Amino acid sequence: LLLGVGGSGRHSLARLASAVAEMELEAPETTKKFDYQTFRSVTKIVFRKSGIDAKQTILLLSDNELMSDPFFEDLSNILTSGDVPGLYNPDELRKIRDDVAEKMKKDMQGNTGVLIGQQQQTELEELHYGQFTDRVANNLHVILCFSPLGSKFRNSCRDYPAILNTSSIIWFLGWPDYALTEVAKKFVQDTEVPAKLQDGLAKVISFMHSSATGMAIKMRDERRRMFYLTPTHYMDLM
Repeated sequence: LLLGVGGSGRHSLARLASAVAEMELEAPETTKKFDYQTFRSVTKIVFRKSGIDAKQTILLLSDNELMSDPFFEDLSNILTSGDVPGLYNPDELRKIRDDVAEKMKKDMQGNTGVLIGQQQQTELEELHYGQFTDRVANNLHVILCFSPLGSKFRNSCRDYPAILNTSSIIWFLGWPDYALTEVAKKFVQDTEVPAKLQDGLAKVISFMHSSATGMAIKMRDERRRMFYLTPTHYMDLM
């Protein structure tokens, strides 16, 4: 669970970590057509990669993709059990069980014939689907990029405690002054500002953002009014 304001680097670091760990990354793009059914389709993709193909897979989600309670209910089920009730229709379930059975035969070098022959069909189906969910639980990793600002995060954690109970929390704090200055230098270098003035201009831009952030904190303390300045605002200023 990566907690930080917009522009703090949560998605970038998550993508870097997945590449370093050599894991499959699935990150849905939020568009106007993104809805609950699209979210479930993405869930099926990562379940197949982790449960059938046995690939170490990362599902990267942000609070922008989780639009309503059904999204959070599915997420809670993924985090707690590696299964989502009602996700598959009967044909899809049958295909999963057949694929798992074939995978089990290969893993055991074809020596499952006696075991399978001694069990009832219903028990076999439960066994195969149980193997599927176990693999999902072992191979699927969920990275959540949430913002602590506002009431959405607070309400979702209260209504769906699995978000906190099953996650390791990493806080992304604001950029330090030296980082603000270095970013400003990069942008100033691409302008027509004389070289001898670029370092000074970068420091001024950094100071503008830092002082504005300080004033926002002062207004919060004195007037009880919240105004958020994030790294995204700083990049927009650039």
